[in-house]
Amino acid sequence: ETRMEKRPKILLADSSDEFRLLLRRALEACAEFEVTGDTGDGDEAWELIQKTRPDVVVLDVILPGIDGITLLQRMPKTIKTIVLSAFCSQNMVQEVMQMGAWYFIPKPAHIDSLLDRIRQAAQPENGNPLALPTLEADVTAIIHEIGVPAHVKGYQYLREGILFTIRDADSTAGITKVLYPTVAKKFSSTPSCVERSMRHAIDIAWNRGDEDVQEKIFCGAFSGSTGRPTNGEFIATIAELVLQQINLMFGSEIKKRKLVVVH
Repeated sequence: ETRMEKRPKILLADSSDEFRLLLRRALEACAEFEVTGDTGDGDEAWELIQKTRPDVVVLDVILPGIDGITLLQRMPKTIKTIVLSAFCSQNMVQEVMQMGAWYFIPKPAHIDSLLDRIRQAAQPENGNPLALPTLEADVTAIIHEIGVPAHVKGYQYLREGILFTIRDADSTAGITKVLYPTVAKKFSSTPSCVERSMRHAIDIAWNRGDEDVQEKIFCGAFSGSTGRPTNGEFIATIAELVLQQINLMFGSEIKKRKLVVVH
């Protein structure tokens, strides 16, 4: 019973009944959370927030009654709010972040990515989405969505390569001279093994993964004739995507880093 009480309390306030039902089922299926309520109405959402004091609120901007922005302004500081909206302009994102939103996700939201985000928000130590665990979860969510299976070695290597590129990559450094050896050292492997494992993981993803997601992220812009990205293209594209998301959320001038792909 005590353990049950400790589960993070989640409240869902979204105008789409179908989306709320899907998300509620996903949250209840993983048994880590207690869903204290779900509603498509802003007035009812405010009553539920006051009554159930959730840890995390998933909040749609457009709600009948009290709208999402007003709810966000009223939200107690102890509650982390993940804001969802189909209207995704830089001004909108900056506005909700300044009002105290913990994270912003454009609609349509991918349920698995949203679950990862809720999981992070529910951890008290994760105050700022720029914290490293969050950055790792961002990268993990994207690789997962593309269809790279978590059990292959290349999955870990790709993730490490992308994080390295986001944090440390020098714009003049090549993938062969710097990235493969760095990842190999961390996993007690060899650069050639890292290269092959990454290639294998990308091949699996392109054979079995979600084509729509792959097209959305890569837009078919590959240098070779294989119909899939090289290791360097894969890493650079995702690193850039994550950096763009961070820039969009925080309006911060993070230096645009391009990884020079050396074949």
